[in-house]
Amino acid sequence: HQWLSRQPKLAAEIMETYAVHLAQSLPPFEPFLKGRTKGQACLFVGERGAGKSVALFKALAARWQIRQQRPLLKVFSETVDESPRQLVSWCEDSGVDLSFHSVNDKKFSIEPVPRGWDCFAEYIPAAGDAQRIQKSAKIIRRALKPDVVVLVLNAGGAPRAWEKATERFAPFAPTHVIFTHWDQHQPWWEVVSFLRGKTLTPTYRICGFEPFDEIDPMVETDIRAGLADDLLSLMAVSGSTHDADGGKR
Repeated sequence: HQWLSRQPKLAAEIMETYAVHLAQSLPPFEPFLKGRTKGQACLFVGERGAGKSVALFKALAARWQIRQQRPLLKVFSETVDESPRQLVSWCEDSGVDLSFHSVNDKKFSIEPVPRGWDCFAEYIPAAGDAQRIQKSAKIIRRALKPDVVVLVLNAGGAPRAWEKATERFAPFAPTHVIFTHWDQHQPWWEVVSFLRGKTLTPTYRICGFEPFDEIDPMVETDIRAGLADDLLSLMAVSGSTHDADGGKR
């Protein structure tokens, strides 16, 4: 660290090479919205407050631009009383067909999605145990038959919270991951460390709460650049803790 802090050009080259290696070890970015004509069923899962409704807003907005068609929207929860107010208001203003379903209702059922339509769904978890989530996952997957399941994670949360959420929602078999609250995100290497070895495909990162705020793809070039900047910042901090003669300040 001492030596590299006095050789900024070499340090930058080393960090860039390392960042490239780490970024290339990740699954490639893949948008979860496909250009299908038959329609697509997307299910969003994640902890309360992770930003599932925000991710839904942005997915709906993006889909309208692609297909010029209002999708169906369904919210699954343990009780019918848990409805995201912001989502309800937005759907009323936009004319989106929104329906609520309690997975604990003995008469639980949903209408089949009409051919050619998109359906977006959100699962609001209870504070219950793992068995409850397993049961809900089985019921919802059988009823909705999702093409993709998107795990929504708060980028400002601790990496151990991401791991916990991944384990908790594993019964839903997530295929993709979206990071919300990106304006508060953890260092890039934390994100990369989390994604390495996972079967989750990185898809988008989201800043802000409004439907038409930025939704950025998590592409390798951005990951690489972010990693290099983070690593160089770390080098600068580490190098500043030593005097020129090598003694600690």
